[in-house]
Amino acid sequence: MAAPPMLHPRRTSYSMPNISLNPRLSTPGLIPTTFPRIATCIKPQASFTIYIGAKGPIGRIPNEILAQIFCALYQEVDDHWVRILQVCKLWNAVARRIASLWTRVSADQPFSSLDKFLMQSSDRPLRVFIRRRRRLDVATFVNALGSHICRVESLSATLLWCADFHKIVSPNTFPWSSLRDLELRITHPRHHSNNPHTFSLNDLRMVRSIRLTNIGISHTGGFLPCLTQLELESGQGLPPLSQLLAILRAAPTLKVLEISGPCHDLFVDMAANVFPIHLSHLARLVIRSDPEFPREFFSLVSTPPSADVTICLPVITLRGVPPRFLCDSLPARGKLPHIGGIKDINGLSLRFHGIAPSLMGFRVGEGCKPLFSIIIVDTTYPPSKTPYQGVVDGVTQAIHFLDVGQRVVSAELTGTEDGEEDHTRLDITDIFRTLPNLQALSIRKSGMADVLSALSSLTVSGSGGVAQAVVCPHLTDVQLQDIEFNDDLIVNMLDCFERRRELGAIGLKYLLLSGTKGLEAGDVVMLEGMAERVKFC
Repeated sequence: MAAPPMLHPRRTSYSMPNISLNPRLSTPGLIPTTFPRIATCIKPQASFTIYIGAKGPIGRIPNEILAQIFCALYQEVDDHWVRILQVCKLWNAVARRIASLWTRVSADQPFSSLDKFLMQSSDRPLRVFIRRRRRLDVATFVNALGSHICRVESLSATLLWCADFHKIVSPNTFPWSSLRDLELRITHPRHHSNNPHTFSLNDLRMVRSIRLTNIGISHTGGFLPCLTQLELESGQGLPPLSQLLAILRAAPTLKVLEISGPCHDLFVDMAANVFPIHLSHLARLVIRSDPEFPREFFSLVSTPPSADVTICLPVITLRGVPPRFLCDSLPARGKLPHIGGIKDINGLSLRFHGIAPSLMGFRVGEGCKPLFSIIIVDTTYPPSKTPYQGVVDGVTQAIHFLDVGQRVVSAELTGTEDGEEDHTRLDITDIFRTLPNLQALSIRKSGMADVLSALSSLTVSGSGGVAQAVVCPHLTDVQLQDIEFNDDLIVNMLDCFERRRELGAIGLKYLLLSGTKGLEAGDVVMLEGMAERVKFC
């Protein structure tokens, strides 16, 4: 057997000018993030190839460093990494010795060369990618994989039509029992009652992550002991709730769960679901559906206190959203403890402006980790960014229903997302009345007139609405960020804080002001004077 060809020796002198490299690129820690962007620009030009391979300082990079660069390039530019093979013989030889570079297989590759390509991967697990094409000959592609198909552990397929889906999921295509990661997506779904596009999870004993888009699921038995991530999205409709519960029972180690789409079948046999399904390892849960689905879901499923739970409620328009809309997505008050993080909420982040008004609860003192969120999403195009009083009233009712107002000590009110100031007036007084123990308040971007008006109000009690004391009497820390200051706003701020002092509120201990368009000298003097006057401890 002939000996393998020797690599070109490194030259010690150069007749052509050297190319000075950026010093940062020689730092091992920076190579994976900085060098791939240079490598993606390399083109197989003859003169440039000779210069890089034999004359340039880049030819002196050790093979170990080249291997790290190629691996980083492989992760960043998908299948285009193969261009490095055409740069020079040295790079070609180094790349062919790295088996992990040859483990990603695409249906766009020439089928005739697949076997030669996969021989470079040794016995490494394979990842198969199938992107949407007009015509996909699944049988020919599977035959081209040959004996290597038993090494497929990851499958990602984006298909145009349901017919391609049925070809992919046939029992004799891929080794479903040993598959670890699965992603299937149909871009043009067409539901046929006689041949539905449904995928069975019964044989996926080793699967870790599943992502299905516009594809139904079925599960009739068996456990999914390795499943940690499940993402389901369908505009036509989610599987029946009973089917989802069966999957959750079979996946005790689930960590991430995302469900998107309407659910038309919420019937569940309560005799078989007396006790809730506890997802003890869950870290993140996202539900995008109508209010009825999360309400029924959390009546039968419980999450740990550390889980980040998000409910997204799509609406055609924010105009006319009823105040009970947010509460309708929550389970009955007796089953609210099923959402474990609610009991630990002592901070709120509220947004009334923009296309996605929201209420987010978090735990102060632990990195402000989000625990529970409800978001209303305007699905019209172009979306409306006008805030509506109905949304504010809905957030107020949700705070009452969740019973977190007494525990909240920190709150943030965020304005428009794009930074444009919205002058629509909202009555947010009841928001502050639900937060009697509030100590820290952050206002970002806009809404100052509404906030100052609310902070100057009184709490009320009894059926007759008898005024008692100023709202949020323990407020001591205020942050005003990205605010457009002017003389009128500064005067109103001073009037608000002086009125709070007259009504017996505790004085401010911390006041942070941040302007979007800078401050004039006169505004700075007024703000400094106001800061001295509001410290009435």
